[in-house]
Amino acid sequence: MYKNLTKNGIPLLLLSMLSFVVPTIAQAQLNLSRDEVSPTGQWLDARKARFTGEPILLHLRVGHERALLLPEPVRLSDTDHQSSGYEVDISGEVVRFYPLNHFDRETIHLTGLDTDTEYVLRVRASAFGIRQPLQIFLAD
Repeated sequence: MYKNLTKNGIPLLLLSMLSFVVPTIAQAQLNLSRDEVSPTGQWLDARKARFTGEPILLHLRVGHERALLLPEPVRLSDTDHQSSGYEVDISGEVVRFYPLNHFDRETIHLTGLDTDTEYVLRVRASAFGIRQPLQIFLAD
């Protein structure tokens, strides 16, 4: 009954699924320039998370800008910070990431300009990362 649903012994459903995954993974291996990174665009809503002092986990999608909205203006704690696969731009309480290629977890330290709160970020990028902005609220 299912013999017609195969090609060279491989189920057609599996072949069709791979046709979507393989190009996406290949795209994630590219070394892009910042001009090639797609902008955040307009989002109706941001993902929301409460800051409890624990590291903030960010999974970026290679080739797509992602914004992090913090409860106060921030600056990089380590001004000599060298990224392994992305560029970062900080404007007040908005931190924008421009992932240029795949990279594993990296730690970034930000300092709040109003409260001296230390925000620790654990950032990584892959073809399966999230594009939606992330808004952080302080815990009550």
